[in-house]
Amino acid sequence: MKKVFLPVLCLALCYVLCCTACLRLSQPGNVDAVRIETVDSALYTQQDIDDAIAVILEDFKSFTDCTLTRIAYAGDEVTQEEIECRREGYESWGDFDELIVLMSDFTVIGNHNDSLNDGPYTDWNWILVRQDGGPWRHADHGYG
Repeated sequence: MKKVFLPVLCLALCYVLCCTACLRLSQPGNVDAVRIETVDSALYTQQDIDDAIAVILEDFKSFTDCTLTRIAYAGDEVTQEEIECRREGYESWGDFDELIVLMSDFTVIGNHNDSLNDGPYTDWNWILVRQDGGPWRHADHGYG
């Protein structure tokens, strides 16, 4: 009986350790402790900004092994510059007549994301668009 028990115990322990490692690789982006900063706007209501932030909070969950620490509206000046810059050549974004830019900080831990390095990211841009006051759509992200 002892001859069988030890190998089975070792196999069970290996299985548990492997499963734990697999679970670590698939952790969704964490938004639980994000600090949402309020920024005044002449272009958008606070509800408009909050709706855009809600889209990014949901989309950030696809950023595996990342923790979002701060998000805020980038401000009317930044948004106006982006609108002028993006008026043409962005057909893949679909129809839009409004654009909003959010800025965030987040941390990557574990280097399990193919396109991001471990460590902090600050002032990361999120660009969202919408048509006729409809729902915001996440169009692009990254450094400006």
